[in-house]
Formats: sequence, structure tokens, C-alpha cells
Amino acid sequence: MSQFIAYHGLTAQSHQARVDNLSSRGFRPISLNVSGVPEDARYAAVWVQEPGSAWVAVHGLSASGYQAKFDELTAAGYVPVLISATGAAEHASFTALFEQGVNRPWFARHSLRWGPETDPDTIQHENNRAFTAGLMPHCLTIYGTPEARQFAGIWLQNEAAVAWSWWLISPDAYQRFFDALVEAGVRPAWVSVAPDGWLLSVFRDDQIGTWWARHGLTADQYQAEFDTRVAAGLMPLWVQAGGSGLNTRYASLFAHTRSPQPRQWTAVGNAIYEFPQLDDRVQVFMTQQGIRAGSVAIVRQGELLVSRGYTWAESTYPITQPNSLFRIASLSKLFTTAALARLVESGQLHWDTPAYPFLGITATTLPDQAPDPATPTITVRQLLLHTSGLVRDANPWEIGDRLNLTEPVSRDQMIRFMYGEPLAFPPGHRTMYSNLGYILLTSLIETAAGLPYLDYLNQALLHPEGLQDVWVGHTPAHARLTGEVAYDASTVGPSLLHPGTTIMAPTAYGGDFRLETIEGSGGLVTSASTIARFISRHAVWMSETPTGEILDVRHPAVRYGKLAGTTSIAVSKNNGIDFVCLFNRAVSDEAQDDFRKVMEEYLT
Repeated sequence: MSQFIAYHGLTAQSHQARVDNLSSRGFRPISLNVSGVPEDARYAAVWVQEPGSAWVAVHGLSASGYQAKFDELTAAGYVPVLISATGAAEHASFTALFEQGVNRPWFARHSLRWGPETDPDTIQHENNRAFTAGLMPHCLTIYGTPEARQFAGIWLQNEAAVAWSWWLISPDAYQRFFDALVEAGVRPAWVSVAPDGWLLSVFRDDQIGTWWARHGLTADQYQAEFDTRVAAGLMPLWVQAGGSGLNTRYASLFAHTRSPQPRQWTAVGNAIYEFPQLDDRVQVFMTQQGIRAGSVAIVRQGELLVSRGYTWAESTYPITQPNSLFRIASLSKLFTTAALARLVESGQLHWDTPAYPFLGITATTLPDQAPDPATPTITVRQLLLHTSGLVRDANPWEIGDRLNLTEPVSRDQMIRFMYGEPLAFPPGHRTMYSNLGYILLTSLIETAAGLPYLDYLNQALLHPEGLQDVWVGHTPAHARLTGEVAYDASTVGPSLLHPGTTIMAPTAYGGDFRLETIEGSGGLVTSASTIARFISRHAVWMSETPTGEILDVRHPAVRYGKLAGTTSIAVSKNNGIDFVCLFNRAVSDEAQDDFRKVMEEYLT
């Protein structure tokens, strides 16, 4: 840990004296903050004694003065790395740090507003621009007034593909978001405090070891926190304040080090000489996307050739095994379609059976609902082929609210409620992907088979084929199965596990979906090798023949899956190869498709 000096609540004159003294002794700032009214601004800073490139610190500048200094210093090869501001837009006071030697893409803005992403002068637009361009916030600040908030920021290239999210949250709600974000495995990378206590924060999922964050502290409380954490061997990485006088509130982060823990690459499992560069291709993808855990399985003519587990993570992270279990998202549907085909083959169900009447659902859940007259005519065939007219997804938060539920929405409650909702189009008129349709198919399988969904899969399909490791996933992080990977997603949402409350949850663990409700649509957990072996005998994507037949036979096709914390790919190729790739982070559609093409081209 570097030698450091930190202070807070200093006047501009005292701050300048510290700048002069500390810079002469080889210290450099790693955190700068200005708060209070501009004419009596107060400064906080953290300095470390360590070598580095040339730097220039400025303070007490108006917006126009800051822009002039920005133009002067950037022309001389300096790049802004820290910025803080206080005061209303027309009277704002800026402090900033510029450094030489920043050799990666960057941009900086100030005088931004709160508004739509389409407005180039909003913080929303600039954060979205950064994400799209592969940059991330390095330092953000909030100033202005509650009625006219202003923002400034510095964005640098996200060289390590670190997942990040940003939030503007009231002081009353911040702790709830904080708790959920920490459960998601991310940490506060920067927090700026508005004059009214609102917090503008950036969270990221790289690891720095032990850390301690606090917010909403008075000056005395912050000093006590500082004393406690420093005595425990930690140092402040940043200290930020907002407000003035006795209403000043502080936020801070303490840790042993500023440097993220390095990641290391591990590949385990069986491989064959035919695919010597397989690991290299997976490694490129996982490192480019910041993925910690992955698995790939390759089958040819029904024989398992390759089963590999990949880890790109910190040294303490569990090593992914070839048989590690992953959530598989929409790859669950290929098991559902095979189960339907088996039920049709046995005469327990028919492709043209009307779905809702078969389930005994003929009335709406609420008296104010009015079902589409065509809803009772939706068939099993239309659900399977995504031509039913059902919307893509049900909204479980809305359903819970309208039904006044105090427990999580069940699958049965969901499909009964959606019976009374409008269709997107008349059944059979066009194709539109529908997860809701496969949730309905899950219930149809249970009704036709007289067994729970997974029990029927095991009895009719999986166990006879020697496949033993398919499960319905558990949503909470603490309830993951033995051998199941953890899931990386840097955002949170209202908890589906605690309806009717203000509790937040990681999107991978209840803040976006509930696996127990979407079993046959996206809720299964298994290994890559099990899926690869399964699709060597069954259709990876079941479709209708020109004569109207629906056959569960292997044929060349591709199926993707994606949830918060999950990317999955299953492919059956013309050359008899079937391969499956599972990862514990969601990537963009483009990245998923590009990697699938790389794999298909390689596995010729």
C-alpha cells in the first residue's frame, strides 16, 4: 500500500497550500472533490506518494474557465482523469486533475443534463455512447440544483472488458441498490454526492480484495470511519462530498489496494488432436468479453469428442470443470420440444390441440380483463412454432401488482393471467418469438403427462439416454446446485422473490426473472456435454415440414439462449458435428453470433 495523505473540509486557500506542499514531496492526487457554495467551496482529496507521469491540478474554475484550461492542457498532451464540481450551472466551480501518459481512447464532457439517451448533451447519452464504444466512466460528478441537475465526466477505454453499471439514486434508496449490487459481485468504483444527497455511482465487477464503502456521513462520522479503516490497514481510494455546512454528506471507499486483481486462464478436460486451436478461440472470446466461466462440448455422430471447462478469473475463483452446471436460458426449449414430440407420438397430446381449453382455462383471472376471442383457439403447434400471437414475455411485476400477491408469481398464475391479455396478432398469421408460449407449453406437458415437467423429461427422454444432470434451476444465489457456476451480471432490479416490497435483487438472481416459473422456456440447468449429446439425437430447433409434419429428428440448426448472467449456444452442423457453448455472462447478440460463426468455421 502506498504512503497516502487525505483531508476534507478545507478551504480553497488551505487546499492550495496542501497542493503546493504535497506535490513538492512526490505525492499525487488520486481523488479530488469540491463541495458547498462556490464562494466558500470546500475541498477533499486523497494523495499517494508514488512515481508517475506529469500532472496538473486546477480548482476554482468556472465552466468557461475549465473549458479554457481543458483546451490548453489537452493541446499540451494532458488528459483529464479527475473532475468535481459544485454550484448551480451558471455559477459552478470546477476542480480537476490532468495527467500526461494516458495512451488509450477517452472523452470528457461537462455541463451535461439529465434527459433522454437521444439527446447528446445528457449524461444518459454519454454513458450509453461510452458503453457502445467500449469505454467506461473513470470519474463522474453531479452538481447543479435538484431542479436543474448538471453532470460532468471522464470516460476511458475499458481495456479489460470489465462489466459496469451506473446509477443516480436518492439517499433513502441507495442502500437497497448497494446491497443488491454487492450481492451481484460488483463494487463501487466511484460515487459523487449531489448537494441534496443524491448519489451518482459507478459499480464494476473487477476485484480489489477487501474493501469498505460508506455514504451519507457527516464530516465527524467520516473522520471516525477514516480512523477506523486506516487503523485496520486500509486506505481511502476516494472521498466525495456534497452539500454545504452542517448539511455536507460524505461517501468514501477504503481498500488495501487500488489495483484490480489479475485474472488467469485455465482450461481443463478432454480434447483431441483434430481441434488443437479450440482453446485459443474460446480464450479470445472470453477475454474480450470479460467472461469468467465457460464450457464447450463437441459431439460427432453421437460420440462425445471434446468436453472442456474454461476459467478466466481471479486466483481465488473456482475452476470451471467440463461437467460444471450452467443455466442454459432458451436452450431449455429444445428439451421442451422433444418432450412435446414424445407426447404427440404416444397420443397423449396432439399438435393441433387448443392449448388453453386443454388446461381447463376458460375464464379471465380479473373481472376487468377481456380475452381476445382467438386466444382459446391457440394450438400446441402454434405455440411451438412461435405463431400463437402471444407476446414475447409476460411481466411478472405487473402480474404480481395486479393480483396483490405477497409470494412470487407462479407459472399457473402467469398463464391464467395472460389468458385475459391482448394478443400481438391473430394466431397463425405470422411468426414472433414468444417465451410466454413455451411457459404455456410447460404446463401442457405436465397436464398431458400427469407428471411434473422435469420428472417427465427424466422418465421419457433423459434417463433412457443416459443423461442424469438436467435440473430446474434455483433463482437465489445461495441456492445454486452443487457444481453450478456463479453468474456475472452488473445490474439489479426489483426482486421477484419479494413481491410487494422495495427489495432489490441482482438481475441474475431474482431482479429480472425467476427460473422456477420459466422451466421449459428458459429455466433449466445442465452441462454442455449433456446438451451436445442430446442434440445429436433430437432437433436443436424443431420446425414444420412442407407437408405440415413436426419431427423430432436431428437436423442442421442453431439455437441461442440468453439471460442476465448467461449466454448459451447449441449448433447441429451438416457434417455430423454438434457443439454447445455455455458462459456465465450475457454478451451482445453480435458477439454471440460472431463467436458461433468462428466455432462453426473451425469445426469443419
